[in-house]
Amino acid sequence: MDGIDPCTLVTSGLLAELGVGTEQRRRKPNTVQTSASSCEWSDTSARPILTLEVWVVPDRPVTDYIAEEGAEVTTVAGFPALDSESGGFDPDEACMVRVDVAAGQGIWAGLTSEYGKLPGASHELMCRKAHVAAEGVMRALLARTG
Repeated sequence: MDGIDPCTLVTSGLLAELGVGTEQRRRKPNTVQTSASSCEWSDTSARPILTLEVWVVPDRPVTDYIAEEGAEVTTVAGFPALDSESGGFDPDEACMVRVDVAAGQGIWAGLTSEYGKLPGASHELMCRKAHVAAEGVMRALLARTG
């Protein structure tokens, strides 16, 4: 995970598939771990704003989040993963998928809908879309490290 830039793990095809705009691609300030890095994409001209955020987390295991309310154990690309709510958001407007790619190392993909819900929005829908994102990110990561 050393040197992996989360901004390089998302393709324009994946953004189009998710319905996420390409605006504001940027590294976000680290608020989770001192060594984590992230990138986010959205289209601020649309309402609601659908945002994809991808984190590379080299020093925090997925199991740290297993006790969160609504957490569900799953898999992404054959790796253990955890679906959970995304702190501070209505569960129908967000989902975070944390993938355990190696001991204590993870890739997180989160989708949030701000300024309203997506049509037919539910936590399950947001998690399905977050899984699509996580699968795409993992394909890019595995192609690079494979």
